[in-house]
Amino acid sequence: MLGAIGGVLGAVGGIGSYLSNRKAGKNFEKAGAYQEAEANKAAEELASQSTESQALFNPYAEFGQQGLTQMQGMLTPEGEAAYISQNNPMFKAALQNMNDQTATAAAISGRSMAGDTMNSYLSNWQAAALPLLQNRQNMLMNAVNTGQGAVSNQANIGMQGTQIAQDYRTSGAAARAAGMVGRANAGLAGTAGLFKGLSSLGGAADNAGGFKKLFGG
Repeated sequence: MLGAIGGVLGAVGGIGSYLSNRKAGKNFEKAGAYQEAEANKAAEELASQSTESQALFNPYAEFGQQGLTQMQGMLTPEGEAAYISQNNPMFKAALQNMNDQTATAAAISGRSMAGDTMNSYLSNWQAAALPLLQNRQNMLMNAVNTGQGAVSNQANIGMQGTQIAQDYRTSGAAARAAGMVGRANAGLAGTAGLFKGLSSLGGAADNAGGFKKLFGG
């Protein structure tokens, strides 16, 4: 009699174990899916923030590109002459002062048309132009360096953002996989419990039959 009752209780327990494990398995899978969704959402937000951060450096990158273009144009004698020949009052004042001194000295010595005097005028042009060219080139180089730094920062932000976003997605996929495994394990445990309960129920039936035979039921 007691064996029959125990078998029935075991069957009930097996069914309960199956149902509870089934519910737990669904919760495992839901939790994994939720974590994956949140990880993907974080990755998308990070990508957006990275793009916005990169855009902050756009003006500096453009500034550097402009400086590079102008620098390339000045790296030739023609480019240097074109810059100096523009309306540059500093160059004109310096050259005029040097030429006046050369002309005065040549007139005193009677060599106004001499070859060395003509060479002095050429040297005056170069001497007046050199500081302006160096200053301009330094300014352009600073612009190029600024642009290069901006582009480097943009690249670093992009690479770091991509890596972190990939880590988010990887962890999300792992969480979803863990949820699926958890559901599968819970399902196996529930099924095992159910089979065990059914076995107990079978034993209870056998015990009930023996009981009836013993007492003539």
